[in-house]
Amino acid sequence: MPVLSEVNSINDKLWTVTISIQPGSLSQADAQLLAKFGEPSINTGATLESGGLAYTLPNNYIRVVSDMPYIQTFDSSTAPFNQGFSNTALQVNAFITYFNATYLAAFVALRTNVDTWSGQSLVTI
Repeated sequence: MPVLSEVNSINDKLWTVTISIQPGSLSQADAQLLAKFGEPSINTGATLESGGLAYTLPNNYIRVVSDMPYIQTFDSSTAPFNQGFSNTALQVNAFITYFNATYLAAFVALRTNVDTWSGQSLVTI
């Protein structure tokens, strides 16, 4: 499984999460599966809830390798992220948890693919 790293920052009321794949962490087996079956996409949009506060991020599909690093921002000066520092932190952490789970599920699904087409067949005529 590729190793994800995240860098978080707050600048001018914008909370930014940057999620990257650690260099060299994509295994050769995963790289071969990606080459054979294609690169899966994940949806970074969802309705998330944390600490009793719900919010919806619009659907946004990204490829699990080609579209990394992925950057998501949250504006703490506007609803629903303007409920105080600790609530905003809960909401942003809910996104990070969701992203990681969705990313993991994409690789779990990729690894279930089996190539039943390649190989040799004989036809007796």
